[in-house]
Amino acid sequence: MPLPKGIREWLAKESEGWSVDGLISPEQRNRILGRYPEEETPSGRMAFVLRAFGVLLFGAAVMLVIGHNWADLPRGGKLATVVAGVALLQGVGLWYTFNARRTGSVLGHLAGCLMFGAGIALVGQTYHMDAHSPDAVLAWCLGTLPFAIVLESALLHVATLALAATWLLMELGDYGDALSPQIKWTRLMFLLLLLPSAATAYRSRLPVVAGAVAWALAATWFVFRGGFAIACFTLPLALAALHPTGSPYALGFRFIGTLGVTAITIYVGMLGRSDSGSGLGLLRDPFMLGLSLIAAVWALRSGLRDKDDSRTWPAVIVLGTLALGLGHEIAPHSVLAQTLVRATANVITIAIAVWLVRTGLSEGRLRPYVYGSLVFLAWLTARYVDIAEDFGMLGTAGFFAAVGVILFILAKVWRAQKESSAPSAVTDWSPGWLEGPFAFLTAKARPIALACALLQATGLLWMAWHHGRPAETGERFLLRCRAIDPRDLMKGEYVILGYEFSDPTSDDITRLNKEWTALHGDQGGGSMREPYWNLPDDTAVFLPLKVDAKGIAGAGAPTLNRPASGPYLRGHSGSRRWGRLRFGIEAFFVEEGKGKEWEKLRNEGRLIAEIGVLPDGRAGLVNLRKADGSMVQAEPFHRLEQHFYVGREDFSNRRVIRTKEEFGRLLSPARVMGPPPRMPDFSKEVVVLFTEFKTEVDTKIAVSSVERFGSSLMIRYRVSRGAKTDHRIRPMEAVIIARGDATEISLTREDGGGWPERIPLR
Repeated sequence: MPLPKGIREWLAKESEGWSVDGLISPEQRNRILGRYPEEETPSGRMAFVLRAFGVLLFGAAVMLVIGHNWADLPRGGKLATVVAGVALLQGVGLWYTFNARRTGSVLGHLAGCLMFGAGIALVGQTYHMDAHSPDAVLAWCLGTLPFAIVLESALLHVATLALAATWLLMELGDYGDALSPQIKWTRLMFLLLLLPSAATAYRSRLPVVAGAVAWALAATWFVFRGGFAIACFTLPLALAALHPTGSPYALGFRFIGTLGVTAITIYVGMLGRSDSGSGLGLLRDPFMLGLSLIAAVWALRSGLRDKDDSRTWPAVIVLGTLALGLGHEIAPHSVLAQTLVRATANVITIAIAVWLVRTGLSEGRLRPYVYGSLVFLAWLTARYVDIAEDFGMLGTAGFFAAVGVILFILAKVWRAQKESSAPSAVTDWSPGWLEGPFAFLTAKARPIALACALLQATGLLWMAWHHGRPAETGERFLLRCRAIDPRDLMKGEYVILGYEFSDPTSDDITRLNKEWTALHGDQGGGSMREPYWNLPDDTAVFLPLKVDAKGIAGAGAPTLNRPASGPYLRGHSGSRRWGRLRFGIEAFFVEEGKGKEWEKLRNEGRLIAEIGVLPDGRAGLVNLRKADGSMVQAEPFHRLEQHFYVGREDFSNRRVIRTKEEFGRLLSPARVMGPPPRMPDFSKEVVVLFTEFKTEVDTKIAVSSVERFGSSLMIRYRVSRGAKTDHRIRPMEAVIIARGDATEISLTREDGGGWPERIPLR
């Protein structure tokens, strides 16, 4: 706990005398002084902020230097550079920590933690890891959190909270669905990450950390589809209601809570919505709901007991907002119930405005008064938008005039008030059961910081060893791959790879669902893709490998049962991965400036990935290469003559015709003289059909080549356009190809139009 300079100097002088007199040992004196550092003055804080920015800029400069020479370093050199960087910067922080110099200690460990996060990314790039990206941010957050706790640093706590919020947003974006059962557990983990910072904020009297916790809670609002959990919006305001009037710790919670509840009640109270409760979810997150209810009821009870309106008003607002979700849960399709929900939402919005304006006037504080006025104007504007169509221009003019009058009235009311300083009720919240563990941790700051620095370095070494084993010692295989998006602004220049077996067919998924039911009964994973995709997220899937005569490895049917013999890949499936199978070999980082070369090979369909596979199925990327000429075999094809397209689709389309019935439905013979055209034998052949939009421009589609590459038939074609015609035409081309044992057809347009397309044949 920081002490003012004078008190800190007195403690240092007196403790020296205690040590000389034998009352305490020198070690105990150092621990006491470390427990009570000197409180920084405003000028000292500014200097600290400038130094912190300097650390960030220095770290960025170091990373740019490393990145510039990264491609020239061997793997061992890259790993040594990363680990040495973490060790060096954390060593600087440890030197300051062991010498009881707080500012240098915080800045040194901050730089070390930044290097640790960069090290995770660099090791992942070196070993071409394609793991679950949010896990890297979570590891970074967990690696930084111990330093924030033992040093009781507001800066490190804010950094930890920012990482926790980033991790949550990445996880929510990955799951993407508010109804996914994983989301509530993700939010619970997020709340646990916030607890140490929240406890430190009150124990060490750091209102700025409490404010950062409040801002971090706003990350729980964001869900990308499927509605939202209403308790996520009410929790900050419920926590604010627990604080007494004027508490600096309540400011962040009150602002975020008011913003969230106002947004949700204005949305629910929209008069133009056919169902104002659509998207509400009271029970979607039981943890957030339980915390909101406990905090609101506790605050309401305390406020009524102490006759403190600053607690009772927000507590009632929280309970009323939760009642909106209850109304939707009880009668989601009742017109009367939804009308009551809509009316209640509007009442709550007005209550928020009245509470804030009342707080500002009673305490002589401008900020709550302005916030309340803005809430009222936001509600007024939203409700006007609902009924604006019934007014016209004169009605709009009247509305603007009314808003102007309201603003003048609010200004006049405030001018009549005498603004005074808000009371400062500093809460010294430090229960005995929490004081003991925190005192122990801070007293052991030096060995804990040393242990955490070693864990960061060894963690990076373990990552390299664990993820490098497949590529270093695994059995080598060659896979034909597809590349997508050769550049990413966050990760640098790399190639995302897809394989012929990455996208399971509907038959594969049906079989996997049956295997899951046979193994686990009907307790499926609750996927939103049911019944199409019944497996829980990250279910282990096994894929047998077999090598053809050209040396290219192909895959058998995916299964949930580990193969008894032969090489295989171990991957994961689930709705979070959008139905795709992932094996950790989907990202290959390339040298800067080389991405376009790989993109060209992708467009030509000649990209080969060399992988290493361990006996347990774990795989790692070794290298990318251009396919040898011996791997690609030209295939004969025949143009379908004397037929025209009679399908109903009036858009550009590429499709494979596999049956005689489908052929007759889409194509009709033309009445021309001469020998009959060659017809396909659908027991051995397929027809690949190309169509374009109807147009008045002479357009021709021509297939230039067909090649077999592994189990894929690669077709290259060109679309050329000529002069304008006097009638509309529907360009079409169709070719007959022997199917053989091919599992997919890959279409590449040679004139650069569009992306390569893949059509499964299985």
